Amino acid sequence: MQALPEQIDSVTVSHPTLEDFFIRVTGHRFGEGEAAAIRHNEP
Repeated sequence: MQALPEQIDSVTVSHPTLEDFFIRVTGHRFGEGEAAAIRHNEP
């Protein structure tokens, strides 16, 4: 931050969400598989 003080407005640090954990473990977001299955079964 000291190297680029005029380019950084704020920094936020937080714990990972359940979705963050899910993406890390599975490589997919919630519902991605459902959307693909729905598209695959469309007439």
